[in-house]
Amino acid sequence: MSNLMGSYQTDKSNLIKVSQKEVHLVIGNRKKPTAKKPKYYLLQRHSATRFTYISSLFEWQEMAGNGTTAYSLDYQGEHLVLILRHASNEAEIALMTPIRNSIVSINNMESGAKIDPNADI
Repeated sequence: MSNLMGSYQTDKSNLIKVSQKEVHLVIGNRKKPTAKKPKYYLLQRHSATRFTYISSLFEWQEMAGNGTTAYSLDYQGEHLVLILRHASNEAEIALMTPIRNSIVSINNMESGAKIDPNADI
């Protein structure tokens, strides 16, 4: 399992892992995104000047009503989801599971039905 998974506190584009303060991630912003290279990507910060590229962040779902945005990413062969909760300055990286995929399908329907990806279904 990925050492990226877990809860984070956010400060603008910085994500600090709650259980391991040394895990510091940064959301980067591409100046010229393309279809294969989306606007945002994820880096791991090792020092003030040293970063490691992790993955592109593909917008998975935006739930404007509750201030949450989710992105899919790949890391070391695992499909993960980054969930940003803007109002509470919290984030979570979790393994993308079939139930999360089905929730996205429901939430992307034109009917406007919304289910929280963290819902205990």
